[in-house]
Amino acid sequence: MGTVHLRFPLAEVLIAAEEAAAATEHRKASDETEPGPALWWIKSDGTCLASNAAGSRAPDAYAQGWGPGTDARSILGGDGFAHPLPLCESGWDTDGGTLLDFLRESGRCRHTVVILAATRQQDGFRLGLSTE
Repeated sequence: MGTVHLRFPLAEVLIAAEEAAAATEHRKASDETEPGPALWWIKSDGTCLASNAAGSRAPDAYAQGWGPGTDARSILGGDGFAHPLPLCESGWDTDGGTLLDFLRESGRCRHTVVILAATRQQDGFRLGLSTE
């Protein structure tokens, strides 16, 4: 499969990201040892970005055209998963800022969509983010 471009509403992604960043406890994905603030890219019944805050109340931000009731197995094949996107690690933009910095700046610039470009590789995914 080639690269898939998933479009998420930035306002909803920011709500989930801010909740995860402010939380004192975080749920951990199956391959994590020490979870920190993150968005989870979830592929199951549809595909979404969700807060990993323990007891999260933030709504999931579903990709356009991939809400609940859609069969997300056609996106990059395989089974469902929850892939963490750490909010406080650098490398998500050209300035070396964090994912949270990138999302906040995109909101300040009045962008409305976050685009997750995902390519399945042998050992996982190659991911890229942009906004419009």
